[in-house]
Amino acid sequence: MTDLLLPIFPLDVVLFPGTLMPLHLFEPRYRQMLADVRKGDGRFGIIAERDLPAGRMGCVAEVTDVEVMPDGRANIIVTGRERFALIAFVEHDAPYHVATGTVVLDESGSSAVALAVAADEVIANFKRVVKAVRTLNDDTDPLPELPDDAGQVA
Repeated sequence: MTDLLLPIFPLDVVLFPGTLMPLHLFEPRYRQMLADVRKGDGRFGIIAERDLPAGRMGCVAEVTDVEVMPDGRANIIVTGRERFALIAFVEHDAPYHVATGTVVLDESGSSAVALAVAADEVIANFKRVVKAVRTLNDDTDPLPELPDDAGQVA
């Protein structure tokens, strides 16, 4: 397992590895966090709670697109990278939380065949639901693309 030192962005949503998430940063402390991570490796941690005990799971977010507005607010796109478990907060001069964490790797307990079958079922159900919603709304847009990786789909 690999230890991390990350700025932490508590948010009431879950970021998954391999997914994109748009964020609007308006609080001064998170504007500063964005400036700091852009000077570094572009990564920070998102944890889906404001109550942050040790062991809480989060996901490393990598900033992949940034639009800074004249007043300093920013719209960004992040991509979920690896999962991590929060170890502890550290004393830091930054106005945002900084913590240590440990990378948590996925376990490969399922066989590749079982995973592929589960992914096919998820894709079929997803397509059926999206098609029904789009039919109800007279929406003719094509179906969104899904990942090719069965682990990401399932």
